[in-house]
Amino acid sequence: MSEKPFPIAALAGCENAVCFFCAGFYGENAEEHVRDAGIDGLGIDIDEERIVMMAPLFPRWQFVIGDAYEWLEALVSREVTFDLVTADPQINQFARCWDLREDFLALSDRALVLGIGDKQLREARRAGASVMPRAKGSWWASW
Repeated sequence: MSEKPFPIAALAGCENAVCFFCAGFYGENAEEHVRDAGIDGLGIDIDEERIVMMAPLFPRWQFVIGDAYEWLEALVSREVTFDLVTADPQINQFARCWDLREDFLALSDRALVLGIGDKQLREARRAGASVMPRAKGSWWASW
């Protein structure tokens, strides 16, 4: 399992998850922790090459190769929910994901874990998120 920090408490009681932007670092951030907690997952990412490499490491998971934002919109419009929702975007997507946090929350029955940057940190705390360091200049915000 990755030694990178992750809000492990968010996994408690979860049976299923959707992980947006799952192929970054080949799942070494959120996805590894979700899988190792025995939670079935749906991984969504546009990077087909990385998804193909990840799939054997996540045998109980399903993967979708596609635009995460389009899938977010589709799942919200169909009112699909998951126990856990994670979104771990590239740094240049932190602001866009933060702006869509209400959509991510709408998918979540129990917990949302969102990767954010320094610019979103103060607002995340004001929004009642539990925040922990992720990597230099980035944070995990969880509800």
